[in-house]
Amino acid sequence: MFSPGPAYCEAMKGKPFIAFNKKGETFDFCRFQDGSMLDSWSALFVHYPKKVIR
Repeated sequence: MFSPGPAYCEAMKGKPFIAFNKKGETFDFCRFQDGSMLDSWSALFVHYPKKVIR
């Protein structure tokens, strides 16, 4: 299944990964070469606001 958040992460030269909390909920993150991380969807929405995506 295609997911735009992680795909955008890869386009920005990041490495997408999924983190799990104790409740079993999943979160998409993007890790960059400098070690910084950002929520994949946050990165997408910074560059493409929600009203542009919809």
